[in-house]
Parts: sequence; structure tokens; C-alpha cells
Amino acid sequence: MSAEEYLARRQAQFNQGDFIGCLADLDQLFRDPQITPEQVRPIWNEFMLGPKQLLLRATRQASKSCDRTTIDATSQTIERLFGSFDLTRPPQTVARLLKPHDKLSFHALFEAQLHLVDVFLSEFDQSEIKARLGYAIDKLAEAWGFIDYDAQKSFGLPYADAESTGQLSRASADHDYPPAFWNQLRPKWQTILSKFGLPHSVGWSHPAFLAVAQWIAWLLSDEDELMPRCEHSATTQIALMSEAENGLLEGVLGRLTVERIPGGRRFVYPDPLRSGGFLCDTIFAESIHRAVQVALGKELAVALCDFRWSLVIEDSLNHPIYTSLTGRSGDVAIAAALRAAARDETLDGHVVVTAQFADTSSVNPPLKPVQGIVAKLLGLRETLHGAAVAKHVDELIVSRKQPEATDPATRASLGADVQTGRIHLTPADDFNAAYEQLALFPRLTAHVKAALHARSGELLGKLCNPY
Repeated sequence: MSAEEYLARRQAQFNQGDFIGCLADLDQLFRDPQITPEQVRPIWNEFMLGPKQLLLRATRQASKSCDRTTIDATSQTIERLFGSFDLTRPPQTVARLLKPHDKLSFHALFEAQLHLVDVFLSEFDQSEIKARLGYAIDKLAEAWGFIDYDAQKSFGLPYADAESTGQLSRASADHDYPPAFWNQLRPKWQTILSKFGLPHSVGWSHPAFLAVAQWIAWLLSDEDELMPRCEHSATTQIALMSEAENGLLEGVLGRLTVERIPGGRRFVYPDPLRSGGFLCDTIFAESIHRAVQVALGKELAVALCDFRWSLVIEDSLNHPIYTSLTGRSGDVAIAAALRAAARDETLDGHVVVTAQFADTSSVNPPLKPVQGIVAKLLGLRETLHGAAVAKHVDELIVSRKQPEATDPATRASLGADVQTGRIHLTPADDFNAAYEQLALFPRLTAHVKAALHARSGELLGKLCNPY
């Protein structure tokens, strides 16, 4: 089967819910020695890394069939596709898609999924299930930079108890306060997860643990989306640094979305379906922690909810791409999306911010310069110019101390987009200033719409009422 034939069939199979057949075709395609990385890259990214998550969808379809023949056949296809679960030797076509330094992390990311698949397609007792889930959590922590996670660097926040008067407190065990999707789990899985031992006794607040538990809840459901659905979401563009094939850093443009989930305990964790296409190091993971402390540290009004975030990196053809992220230049963008989700606000999709916090001791820390402004502007240009879906970014927010924002000689190195004014560099002193710039035009638009709606109602009643 050629890549063109597969592409012609895949959408029909997906629309019909034939995920097992789609996975079998993908297995056949990847074993074709004539296939090139350029042909298979968008297929691999879309179905194995993107939000469609073909591997997990096929697993769910097989496990719900309760047919041992179907389950075994699906398991065998997955074993062939991933080299009998030995990801030290991924299929040759897949290996050619990855940069050499990504391979180990690639193994970790997909080993997490494969251990979870094994749980659902094999007949294990509870002790083996717990062991497999432990492997999955460890591998996700490795791939997403949460290796050094401990109770002192919690990605969750202290929460307000139901009987409290708003004072923040932390219980002795987070197991007593599960996340919003707890009720989506069956009693068997509630028992396994509520008694799950983790290093440092961090309990539910461990982001990799929450991601695996959310995976399980989704696999048990019939819903296309993760449940429960969000109350409000906020999306912003984010300029980051990624490792290029030559080992150097390059700028990429990502789309960060934070969803506020009702009924939780202020946990902040990755969306396991939409965040499967990137790796991050401990520096980037620490950036998420810093953003949480700044954006939500004083937001007592949102104590009974969780925050689920996703990050999608796409090329100019809107295909999700597999990449490694590093650095703290996402501090402000992540914090802004968290604050907007907590406050029911919207952020300007035409504005990108790249800056880091000088400290996180206050809710309005000053901003520090970041590296790679030239590379990020180049990444913006390559992503935006020729995009399959029209994208428009006309403003880049940076720290006021960023040399490119104030020094004419340095500014001259930023290229034609800045020199011609197509992209405007806006300096900001602190987090509040950056956030206000991101939220300004959506607020104005909302106020204008509200005023027009109210005025049209008045005129409708006054001019169109015959009585």
C-alpha cells in the first residue's frame, strides 16, 4: 500500500470508527521499504502523536469488543508496529523521522502508552496492573521533564477545603482529594489509583500520574473528548526554542490551550491526548511550575477546579510536528493562559509573548529577557508564511530589558518583519503589563458586542413592537 492509498482510505476509516483497520493499514505502510520519511511523517504525526491518538483509539475499540480474537489481533498488530514493545529498535521508517538525540525520549513517550495498552489488552492481576501503570508514569515523567518532581515543587496548588473560610491548606495526602475526572473512573480503577504509591508521596498532584489516570478514564468512556468538559478555555500563541536536526536551537510557534475543568482541586496537568507530540526538558517543566505559582497562587475563587493544558506545534502546512522544547521563555505565555482560563477571559490570538519571570515571589513579577529572539522571529515567519490556514501575528511582547526592544543596533538584526513594522515589538515591565496587552483587544471586542446587543434589544422593543 502506498502513502497515497493510505491517505485516501484513512479518513473514511476514521469516520466509520474502524480504528483497528486503520492501525493495521498503518502497520503495513510502515513496513514498506519504499516509503519515505516525507510521505509518512504527516501520517505518523497525525495518528500517533496528534489529538486523534490512533493507538489508543484502536486499543479502546478492541477492549470494548470483549472478543478475545479481536483483542489478540490488535495486540499483535501493535507488537509488530512497535517491535514487540522493544522501543530500543523502533521500526526503521519511524527511526528515520527522529533526530538522534530524540530517540531515547521518543522511547519513553511511547513506552508510557504501550504499558497502558498492555494493561487493557492483556489479562493481568491488580499487582501487575499497578506495576505497568508505574512504568507508564515513570516514562511520561521522563519524556515531559518531570523527573525531579517532588512535594516541594508541586505542579498542583494548595487548595481551600470545603469547610474553610478561604485560607489555603494542604491535606496530608492528596489521595483524599482526587481530580475532576475521578467520577469517570469505574470502582475497580478508583481502588487501584487511590492506593497507588508514588515517590515522595506527592499523590494526585503528580502531573504524569494525572495524565495516566486521565488516559484510563478516556479509554473507559465512549466519548470522543476527555471528560468532564471544560467550563472555559483560553488559548494563546507561544514562541519557544526547539532543538534542530543539527543540534542547534531554532524558534517554533506553538498553540497553548488551558482548560478549566469544574469540580477538581486546583491540579494542573497535561492533556494526554493533545500533548503527545512534544518532549520537554526539566527547564521547560520548571517553567510550567513557575507559571502556576504566579497565575494561580492567589486565585482562591477557582479552588474547586482543575486546569488541563495542551500544546500543539505545527508546521506551515498545519501538520503537528514532533519536537523537543527547552528554556523558560514560555513563563509568561503559560501564566497568561492559566490566568485567562481562571478568570473567564480571552487572549488575543494575534499577539505572541516570549519572556521569563525574574522571580515568582509575587503575583506580578518583573520580566527578564530571553535568548533567541532572532530565531523565534524566523520561526514565526516560516510557520506563518504559506500556512495552510491563514494565521496572522503582528505583535511580539518581550521584556523591557530585552536588548532588541531598546537598542537600535541590536534591533537592526531582527530582520525585515520588524524593520517594516509587520511584526511590532512591544516591551513590558511585568506580568500584569504583558497580560493586559494580551487581553486588551478581546475585552474591547466583548464590550462593544455587549453594547451593540443591548442597544439592538432596545431598538427592537421600541421600533418593532406594534403595541
